[in-house]
Amino acid sequence: MKKENLVILAGFVLIVLVGVFTFARPGLEKEAGEEYSSSAPVAAAARISAGDLLKALKGNEDVLMLDLRNEQDFNLEHIVDSINIPYAEIPQSTLSVKNRKIVIVAAEAGAADRAADFFEKKGAAEAKVLEGGFSGWKNAGGLIINWGDPTSFVNQSKVTFIEQEEVQKMIEERIDIEIMDVRANEDFVEFLPSARNIPLDQLEKRRSEIPIGKEIVVYGNTELEGFMAAVRLYDMNFFSAYVLREGFQEWKEKSYPVTR
Repeated sequence: MKKENLVILAGFVLIVLVGVFTFARPGLEKEAGEEYSSSAPVAAAARISAGDLLKALKGNEDVLMLDLRNEQDFNLEHIVDSINIPYAEIPQSTLSVKNRKIVIVAAEAGAADRAADFFEKKGAAEAKVLEGGFSGWKNAGGLIINWGDPTSFVNQSKVTFIEQEEVQKMIEERIDIEIMDVRANEDFVEFLPSARNIPLDQLEKRRSEIPIGKEIVVYGNTELEGFMAAVRLYDMNFFSAYVLREGFQEWKEKSYPVTR
């Protein structure tokens, strides 16, 4: 009998707990999501045109550009110096925006408005939405960088190749050129004489290290890797980059000089 009473009591307590959680849940969810919701309506954020953003950047104004598109689209092409935070990942972002001026790049207006509202609540000085999103920026002739599709006629027009024999002769004659190795850091064990290592995925962030106006010979393990690097350099206004034909592997096979 006592055992049956305990079972009944346990069942009653469980029912009470379920009821309490059910009624309390909406309030808990509201509290957890009060700063950001993927569907909650918010007031329209201030807009900035592509032209005005271009002027701000040319004037060296400190603007943080946040691109809310998915990672795949961002990697294909994006505004130079923009940061990718996919829309669904905004609540988990640890990016510091306090007192920063932010421009939101997004394909959908509602998403951009909610993101702007979120970052203003996080302490941003202001958060504006780029009119027309990424497409609007491209149409206005804004600077973009893309991954370097070798099948693109546009990208092919950006690249000039240089034969290995010619580079070898330039090195022998001590001609003043910049030699850039875009392989991964761990591959930079053997390299062309005087080469500087800036891995392909770091070119954008480290472009201040690249001399302006100087002829650059760029190479990777393969010709394709060098091609992709040259496209990105062109997109960042380095127009004197030449891709080493056949890449570093062929250079070694021809027994041309390497530094270790």
